[in-house]
Amino acid sequence: MRKTIPDAERFASKVDRNGPIPENCPELGPCHVWKDSKTAQGYGQITIGSRTDGTKRTEMAHRFAFFLAEGRWPDHCALHHCDNRACVKAKSDERGPSHLFEFTSSLRFAAKVDLNGPVPPHRPELGPCHVWTGAVKGGSLKHGRYAAFGAHYAHRVAYEAAHGPIPAGLEIDHLCRNHLCVRPSHLEPVTRRENLRRGNGALAQRRRAKARTQCPQGHPYDQENTIRGKHQRKCRACNREWNRLRRERMRCG
Repeated sequence: MRKTIPDAERFASKVDRNGPIPENCPELGPCHVWKDSKTAQGYGQITIGSRTDGTKRTEMAHRFAFFLAEGRWPDHCALHHCDNRACVKAKSDERGPSHLFEFTSSLRFAAKVDLNGPVPPHRPELGPCHVWTGAVKGGSLKHGRYAAFGAHYAHRVAYEAAHGPIPAGLEIDHLCRNHLCVRPSHLEPVTRRENLRRGNGALAQRRRAKARTQCPQGHPYDQENTIRGKHQRKCRACNREWNRLRRERMRCG
């Protein structure tokens, strides 16, 4: 940036270094308060760059302070420890540490996670889910929505942050059956076929039903006791008992 030094000097001339000491954290020392123009929300703003080379633009003063201190712009945004939006103290000095910190993608992700989610009833040994509280996308009300972190699925971001890239040809299965869970220990890379087999869709439910060897009452699904329909099977003993009770109700009027 061609005008960095003049911009820095102009920036310094618009800062009051004897601002108030924040009540929530007095150990930080006094704020460095921006004295020039501010946004409607109270953040300082400064025009930087040059009109001749097309770099002239308006920036938040605290972001520019971060740039001057670190030599780079914040990855996502810069936030205030002191809760004073007009503060631009980005360097530690003899009166206290910096009042600004970088809100990175990892912090932004963590801010959208509830660590006290429900415990999966079918797998209590997994512990509570880490439930995504941010935006959701994909799926449907019937089949469930998935957590969204920008353009990505949040559960995939969480898995890759903990374990590295997802192996080619695999997708992430929720062991807890909670599509909004982003806890890495609840996630497992599996094939598409295995993910469908474990899921709650109609195909998976039919496969699980077909694999059962007993009815809910404990009667065997063997050749003698099974009534087979087009899409389902019934227990002959349970069907016989249901018909007996039905006849008794009819006799009793």
